[in-house]
Amino acid sequence: MKFTRRAISIGVVSPPIAAEGGHAAKTGTGVHATDDAVVFMMRDTMTGEIVPCSISAAALGRLAGRPGVPLQDAFDENRLTIEAIASRKYDAGQVPPILDEADV
Repeated sequence: MKFTRRAISIGVVSPPIAAEGGHAAKTGTGVHATDDAVVFMMRDTMTGEIVPCSISAAALGRLAGRPGVPLQDAFDENRLTIEAIASRKYDAGQVPPILDEADV
């Protein structure tokens, strides 16, 4: 029997979105932009553990599809996709989930 760890964003939560593998990611707050990445917190729904996740500026630029978009704006516009990818990586055992350009 395979158990799937589930991770959700910490903060104000909207309805869950289904992600591949039967797991749900939920949108929320808890996002911090740096010069080269955005760090966001999620929670393992089985253990309650807080899981730091990050996505690189290059990956955010690719998702935004246009140059010069502030990292926070690119993250906000693509949050559901980003969280679904992070959740899949977490379920696959990558702790903490780190998203780069190859993941998007």
